[in-house]
Amino acid sequence: MTDIAVTTSETASVLSLLPAGGTLEDKIFALEAMMLEQPQVDTPLRHWFCNGMYAREFSVPAGTLLTGAIHLDDSIAVMQQGRVRVVNADGTEQDITAPATFVQPAGTKRIGLVMEDMVWTTFHTCKATNVEAAELELVTNERPATLQLTGRVRLTGENP
Repeated sequence: MTDIAVTTSETASVLSLLPAGGTLEDKIFALEAMMLEQPQVDTPLRHWFCNGMYAREFSVPAGTLLTGAIHLDDSIAVMQQGRVRVVNADGTEQDITAPATFVQPAGTKRIGLVMEDMVWTTFHTCKATNVEAAELELVTNERPATLQLTGRVRLTGENP
């Protein structure tokens, strides 16, 4: 097991944790594989289903390095609390600070460092009425051939 040392100092860099070699996508998947060898952080989940909509809320403590599943369809993300430093497709880092609401395009694969305790909810349209079916319908952890990392997160009030 390779130890991954993280810090939540203002100068903390997610990019500095990525292994050398390959594309940014390759590096994210390689770091995710190393992360899975580490003790896992408890991130309480809450789920709601209503009229063809599924909301998934999770709480993550500061100091947690995390990756997300790949979303198969566009979804809406709402960060109610906290701050997270994410890596964008262009190789830059961006802090997302609550409150923040934005569209997560399909194919999104994110890696981030939670700088302040975070509460994040993603809203999806779906036919599923339970968590297991929703996960099968909405996300994958497999690397599809068509995966493209997305650009900067467009936060409320930013110009496209």
